[in-house]
Amino acid sequence: MSVLSGLSKTDLKTASDGLLELSEERLRSIMRSEPITDVYHVEQTPFARSVQLSLNQLTLKSFHQQVNVTKV
Repeated sequence: MSVLSGLSKTDLKTASDGLLELSEERLRSIMRSEPITDVYHVEQTPFARSVQLSLNQLTLKSFHQQVNVTKV
């Protein structure tokens, strides 16, 4: 489920540099304050690495869905 679901085009503004601008209220509603480990199982060993970043795999605990995350 997208964090942007339920928004209409009038709710979204695009900045001149192409980045999405969200209101403070909307940003607070989609940001989570609990630790990421409460929602995801985080693999401690990266499965890919370069000089500037590493890729870790996360598994959503409730649905066992896997996602990859880049750490810079």
